[in-house]
Amino acid sequence: MNRENAARRVFRRPGWNLLAVSVSFCYTMIAASGIFVADSGEPSVTQRTVCTTAALIGIVLMFRAARLAIVATPDHLVVRNIFRTHTVPWGEIASIAPPKSYGATRKGGIIVSRIDGSSLSATAYVRGPHNRDSFAVSVANNLQQMAARAAQR
Repeated sequence: MNRENAARRVFRRPGWNLLAVSVSFCYTMIAASGIFVADSGEPSVTQRTVCTTAALIGIVLMFRAARLAIVATPDHLVVRNIFRTHTVPWGEIASIAPPKSYGATRKGGIIVSRIDGSSLSATAYVRGPHNRDSFAVSVANNLQQMAARAAQR
């Protein structure tokens, strides 16, 4: 086992991942049904093309949704969102904060602020309507401590 794997920590919300995969699966199945079924009998080539493309997008979304996580390694922090994966070296992180209150329309997950003033959000930790206010505080605190330890090296 190398140093990278030994000190690697993965933060996930399995319930959130399952929900995201389920929604993506439903989208995929609805799109896939258009490949085989049409109101007027046999689907047209255009309908099959559009539905196949939509189903393939759904399959990609399912795999991306299953991988939603925050991965902390000795050298950097990796935030895997549905559409994009961000890799930020520990030295570029200014702070890590818990998610905003429920209903935030932008950057609703754990907020990673960079030294240059930009920030990113970990969608795996977006606050839902039934989450306690402290549901992600321990994860944010653990990540903040890891960032502080990395800054001391």
